[in-house]
Amino acid sequence: MSHEAKKQPVAFVGVGRMGAAMLQSVLDAGHHATLYDPSAEATAPFAAALPEQVRVARSARQAAESADIIEVVVNTNEQLLRACLDADGVFAGARRGSSVLVHSTVSHDTLQRLAREAAARGLQLLDAPVSGARGHLSVGNLAVMVGGDADAFAHAKPVMQTYGGLVLHLGPLGSGMDAKLAINMLRYIVMAASQEAAALAQSTGVGAHLAQL
Repeated sequence: MSHEAKKQPVAFVGVGRMGAAMLQSVLDAGHHATLYDPSAEATAPFAAALPEQVRVARSARQAAESADIIEVVVNTNEQLLRACLDADGVFAGARRGSSVLVHSTVSHDTLQRLAREAAARGLQLLDAPVSGARGHLSVGNLAVMVGGDADAFAHAKPVMQTYGGLVLHLGPLGSGMDAKLAINMLRYIVMAASQEAAALAQSTGVGAHLAQL
C-alpha cells in the first residue's frame, strides 16, 4: 500500500458505514479531508479526533471546493444524482481537473448522465465500486474496481490504495460497475447453492454428518 505517496486534499461526500471505513484509512495515511454528510453525527467523531486533518463542510459543494480527489459514497441512483448535480452539489464546487470517484453501485444511465455533466465542467469521473468483507472494511482490504480515464485513475490511485488492497483499472467508464455486478452475481449463486445443499442434507438426514466429510 502506498502510504508514502504525495498527500492530496480529499473530500468525502457520504460518511456512512462504508464511507467512514474508507475515510479512516485515508486519514491514517496522512491525507487531509473535508467531509460532508447530512448527519452531523457521522462527521463529528472524525473532526473531534483529528481537528488538524479534518474539516466538516456545510454542503457537498463546499466539501468539493478545495479537493483534488472527491469520493462520493452514497447508496442509490437518486442520492448520487442529488449529491453531484444539486445547486449545492459536488459538481457546482469542484475545481477543473479534479477527480470525482463514484463508489455507489448504480446504473449505467446514471453514470453516463454524470459523465456528460462532469466533462462540461472539466472534471474527471471514475466509477470505483468497492468489495470486501464486513469485518475487514477498516484495514485497507477492499478491492476497488475502477472504470474511466487512465490518467485520472493514475491521479487518484494513491488515495484509493490507502483503503484498497487491490486497486484495478478495468477499462472505460462503467467497467468497475460491471465487475461489481458480476461479483455480486457470483456471491448470490454461491449463497443459493449453499442453501440448497443444506436443505438437501437436512431432508435426507445426512446433515449431521457433513462436517466429517
